[in-house]
Amino acid sequence: MNDKAQAYMAASEQLRKAFPTAIAALREIAGDKEAPAAARATAAKTLLEYGTKMDELSRGERFDFL
Repeated sequence: MNDKAQAYMAASEQLRKAFPTAIAALREIAGDKEAPAAARATAAKTLLEYGTKMDELSRGERFDFL
């Protein structure tokens, strides 16, 4: 494996490790009644978009209507 591929793999692994923290933060914002509505909506939208994408990838499907 070349240096570029190794760097990509290392970066991908770091991102995978950060998923639980990022998801928890977005869930906290989306559910925080004290947070501004725009922040809550953005967090909820992000969770739905990335959740759908992860589901598509895990199933090998593509939801073109999104």
